[in-house]
Amino acid sequence: MNEESLLARREEILELLDIYEKALSEKQARTLSSYFRYDLSLGEIAEEEDISRSAVYDALSKGMAKLEKLEQDIGALAYRKNLKSKAEAALKGEDRLSKLEELAKEISDGI
Repeated sequence: MNEESLLARREEILELLDIYEKALSEKQARTLSSYFRYDLSLGEIAEEEDISRSAVYDALSKGMAKLEKLEQDIGALAYRKNLKSKAEAALKGEDRLSKLEELAKEISDGI
């Protein structure tokens, strides 16, 4: 993976973590947060949690898989991105008012 795709992946995991963190185990949430939000290394997390680096890696892997499964099943991040895209398009278009009204209706009906 190149640097841009790694950064995009990290941003996606952070967004998923913001949405679904409460659905993770306490250990998974803490580990993912330490790694992605606070940029701690596996070794630093292992020392902080008093566990092995492989246990940290396992918690990260399982936590990310659970976040991806939740997104696949629920789709909250995709919905958020879709609304953002529509809002940006509505602000640029000719018929802004009607597009924004459509968007407002979709938001109120979808939530």
